[in-house]
Amino acid sequence: MQLLHLVLLMMIAIMTNYLSSMKIITIISSLLLASTLAFSQSKHETEFINKFYPLALEIEKKYNVPIFLTLSVAALESGFGTSYAAKERNNLFGLDKGKMQFETVEHSFNYFGLLLSGRISEYTAKCYAPLWKSNNWREWCINLQNSKYTTSDTYAGKLIRIIIRNNLQDL
Repeated sequence: MQLLHLVLLMMIAIMTNYLSSMKIITIISSLLLASTLAFSQSKHETEFINKFYPLALEIEKKYNVPIFLTLSVAALESGFGTSYAAKERNNLFGLDKGKMQFETVEHSFNYFGLLLSGRISEYTAKCYAPLWKSNNWREWCINLQNSKYTTSDTYAGKLIRIIIRNNLQDL
């Protein structure tokens, strides 16, 4: 966030030579608003976190999968509960590319906990073993990206942004 503000200030310094003061004020206001919105939590996100926090807490107690990881993956994979897979299949975690169907959302959370804890098969135990060497919440995100859970090179960064924006690292 500080880097973004520094870049904005540098742009302002450059623009002052070319624009009137009113235009500069308008541009600065727009840029600051945009940067604030990019890093602020929406009401929809807050409702999603509050709704599924109890399930994520249950998964943490049962399988030792951290709340922040469970909630951020569910948020990312389901578009904060708006995806077809989330609405029609109770699949908040993008499991099997969203094709898996669960009887309830609770079953989806439970399966996610089983999967990451390696309790489904020897293969999943081996795939997710590096997660358990994580020392902090960022490492959990990076290690999940490096597992077989995703093929995306930007997955950890997306999770980290969700965690920061919603203060999940403090849970």
